[in-house]
Amino acid sequence: MLARFVRLALALELAAYAALGAWLHAHDSSLAAVVALALLVAAGMRLAFVVATILLSEAFAPRPPVPERIGALAWLRLVAGEFRAVLLDNFLFLPFEPWITPREPAPRRAETIPVVLVHGYFSSRGYFEPLLGFLEARVAATEQPRVILVCHSMGGIAARLYLSEHGAGRVAGLVTIASPHAGTILARLAPGANARQMERGSAFLAALAAREAGCAPCDATSIYSPHDNLVWPHETSRLAWARSVALPGLGHVAILSAPSTHRILLEAIQRARSGAARG
Repeated sequence: MLARFVRLALALELAAYAALGAWLHAHDSSLAAVVALALLVAAGMRLAFVVATILLSEAFAPRPPVPERIGALAWLRLVAGEFRAVLLDNFLFLPFEPWITPREPAPRRAETIPVVLVHGYFSSRGYFEPLLGFLEARVAATEQPRVILVCHSMGGIAARLYLSEHGAGRVAGLVTIASPHAGTILARLAPGANARQMERGSAFLAALAAREAGCAPCDATSIYSPHDNLVWPHETSRLAWARSVALPGLGHVAILSAPSTHRILLEAIQRARSGAARG
């Protein structure tokens, strides 16, 4: 459903460009100039979003500790990497998810614990396209009774809610990536009940943390960026009962395709599987 919605939004955007282009062409603008302007506007809006969210995150978030700070070149790579990830997400991964993401393999009996991906707010499995190829090369579908949850953004909160209500009987491990465990300021600008739950100081997050107090239901790792442009203050991604790993210089979307994320994720999966085997 989300893919259809995003395709419709892109179609409306294209129609707006076509209408403007037709008007400009009728007033002696060349077709090449009209196409160039449309591409510039489409890319420019996304770049403006990335730059604005990065600037806001730096303005409202405390300065990260010295080991996590980055230089001018790394800032440029941060903007470029997040801009590229947003373009791919907007124009490919979300609208065409049914056709470009690998088909889910049929479950088969195996000795290894499978991995389940949990996406976040206003997203779909297409969001995980940069991660799917990496995991599919190393993880097979199984018929095991337990799983390892790998969650992006709000998906980490959904997984915590499941664990708080149902326990870890069917969960061998949890890995969250860029999840706003203590909320994010930017949630105030987003619509819907889920956004209200992700606001800083929300009753939902307070109640969830209270249920988790003094409890570590399963092996858990929280991967986050101290330069996340959508989750800030950045320390909100740290989870009290989890192993927290900071990866500087990555944006909220680009973090999914970063080799450093893949390395930490694979280590966390192997650790959860080893722990489950010993248990």
